[in-house]
Amino acid sequence: MKLNSIFIILMLFVSILYVNTDISRALKEINISTPDLARSSTDIVVAKCIASEARQDSQSGLVFTYTTFSIDESLKGKYGEELVLRTVGGTVGNKTVSSPFLPGFELNEEVVLFLGPRNSEGYPVLQSINKGVYRVDADVNGTKVISTPVNGLILINSGTNQRIKGNDKLSLDDFIYSINQTL
Repeated sequence: MKLNSIFIILMLFVSILYVNTDISRALKEINISTPDLARSSTDIVVAKCIASEARQDSQSGLVFTYTTFSIDESLKGKYGEELVLRTVGGTVGNKTVSSPFLPGFELNEEVVLFLGPRNSEGYPVLQSINKGVYRVDADVNGTKVISTPVNGLILINSGTNQRIKGNDKLSLDDFIYSINQTL
């Protein structure tokens, strides 16, 4: 066999291993349950988006969006009054970088963030790209509810300490109580 053929076969094998590793990691993240996500997160906060700005990094040239949140409550870990989440993407001048996998945030939007360790620049990162953000909305009565699907969490009513069954819209208070029971 020629050296070129051996090289091509080797590269094909390495590519298959790389793709399988990425697919395996992605499937594991898609299938992670809410309790597992809570346990593996270093920090969990209830927060409100108060500012967002895209900037281009002077050293790498990458575009990042810096989203500032005011912290309403820390469920796990300790945060001060605010945190800044840095995600890849955004628009600076005529340069736009986007990804369908990274979450975006609206001004004044309330969320529950499941965070992992800080990155090398000191910014907190989402514990899961797909499931690290739980959106908070208001129902018709004005009650704050979690609009993101909750997976595998035993749901408990925060007032009665009774299990909740078949509830499409979980109140934020019950979600927080259920997460705290998991931790």
